[in-house]
Amino acid sequence: MVAEVVIVKRLPRRFSFFDYKIPAGMTVNVGDLVQIDFRHQAMFGVVRAKKNASHHKLIPLHSVVIPGWMTDRDIARFEQIARVIAQSPSAMLDALMTGFRNRLPKELPNVCKAPEAFTVPKALVAELTKIAVASDDAFVETSLEGELVLARLLRKHVNGQMLLLVPRERIAEQLATMFSPSARVAILTGATPAPLREAIIRGWRFGTIQTLIGMRQASLLSPHNLKLVHVLDVASREYGMLDRNPRFDVRLAAQLLAHTERARFISSGSFPVLSQAMGTWHLLDTPSPTIVSMKHQEEKTKIPFLSETLKNAIEESLRDKKNVLLSFNRKGEASYASCGSCGAIPHCPTCESIPTSSGTAMHCPVCLLHLPMPTRCPFCGSDLILEKGLGNKAIKRKLQHVFPTASIGIIDKGVQEPGCDITIATDYYLDMMLPAFKRQFGRIAALNFDSNLAATHFESNEFAAGSLHRLMHLGAFQKAEVLIQTWLPESVAEFVSTKRSADAILKNRSVYRLPPSGTLIRIEMKEPGDLECVKALFPKTELREHEQTVELRFGAIPDTSVWLALEKLPDHCIIKTVISSYDPQDSHQSK
Repeated sequence: MVAEVVIVKRLPRRFSFFDYKIPAGMTVNVGDLVQIDFRHQAMFGVVRAKKNASHHKLIPLHSVVIPGWMTDRDIARFEQIARVIAQSPSAMLDALMTGFRNRLPKELPNVCKAPEAFTVPKALVAELTKIAVASDDAFVETSLEGELVLARLLRKHVNGQMLLLVPRERIAEQLATMFSPSARVAILTGATPAPLREAIIRGWRFGTIQTLIGMRQASLLSPHNLKLVHVLDVASREYGMLDRNPRFDVRLAAQLLAHTERARFISSGSFPVLSQAMGTWHLLDTPSPTIVSMKHQEEKTKIPFLSETLKNAIEESLRDKKNVLLSFNRKGEASYASCGSCGAIPHCPTCESIPTSSGTAMHCPVCLLHLPMPTRCPFCGSDLILEKGLGNKAIKRKLQHVFPTASIGIIDKGVQEPGCDITIATDYYLDMMLPAFKRQFGRIAALNFDSNLAATHFESNEFAAGSLHRLMHLGAFQKAEVLIQTWLPESVAEFVSTKRSADAILKNRSVYRLPPSGTLIRIEMKEPGDLECVKALFPKTELREHEQTVELRFGAIPDTSVWLALEKLPDHCIIKTVISSYDPQDSHQSK
């Protein structure tokens, strides 16, 4: 007998599996973890199939390391992901088993620490309880605090394993405090040491871990009895970062895992991911923000990005001894440096991004490279170097003149000045430092919301809507008024309603045939055998039957193989091609 083995090693795409001879007397089954020789090195592999013979000269398997390491469903899932992202199954298996050395399992630490006392509105708990006891896939629009409470309620109603995916380690640590030790919780992140990582992989596969909180690797692990997958902060860009090899979207991998294991799929966050199907939408009410139009003359002051409305609101908050959070996503003294003669702008030599200026130096926000401030223009040789735009340090200095008695601090990746009356924060603070269940701000304002719309790619509207709703949900939990300063008040007002903004964005996606829209092919059949013919030509395509009509759905423009297959249908079949645009009634339901 011969075993087809997928090797645990990052290999090129052309290497899918290798044949190994099964020694006489050795019992090997599909899904077993085995040890093999590969290029004169001892390595691990997973048996994907068995067959009677091979045309190659084979070497034998060494041993079976762990029987039943994977199921047939797990192997099919890995191969499907590898096929979609144009990677080898070996690369996916290597990502799953990062840190595995086949050593004695390390005892898992107790990560369930008692949280500080917190309060949640009873109305919110009631709404989340209804969602937790249901059985359908769903998206829940809520704050981070609401997501944590939802995870706790879901754990109470799930009889089996529960996978919780988070984009950042900070959320994983906060999430662990929501469970009791009886939930048998483990945390798997990039910072998890190798011995503990191996113990978690084993415990999740064989059922000693019932609740797994993790990041990328956790979406690939083989479960024992998975009943629910919950993706928190689902709109986070950390999930879809394609610069990490293997390049896969964690959210899509989680959906595939839930579908394969027939588990419930829940996603939550301040705004949905519009490129993916997410089940029933539960949109929880939040107070609308105050939109301040910077176009109005009466709103102008001597300080950039400080409207008269915001100035009065800050003064009122200071009188009431309430802290103010100002969202401003620019660091340093100025936005950028430029030549005063020819207008040239220096770029980062590593990634071609525009570095921010801090007076005497420049800092690249993408690759974090530090650069000296140029003394002469590299293009025209002029020594007239100007700093344009405003960074958070310049904003702080100007605000200090307006509010001389208030303490003003900056929080970004390089500077942390917490506990001030007025805090000027970048997205880094909201992502990495803002504690859950702690009310500390009386007012929240976006100084320059239009910067969210400045992106040149098609997702700028989605990014802007997500940023707005994050501030809205933060303000709702903090019981703080939210002010949005913008030069485009009509456009920003469209983003306040989740459903209206989602409808507009999805209709725009359908124009360019971006997911979740695509191509719909309808085939009208005339004879009884036509349906079987269609199924034979498209064995892996989702079919929808309607009496004498069958529909084939494709996520984008069908490739040449689809059209060649259609030519093989009987001549009496009528084929119609339609661009399946977004239909709000069919795509999601709001509650």
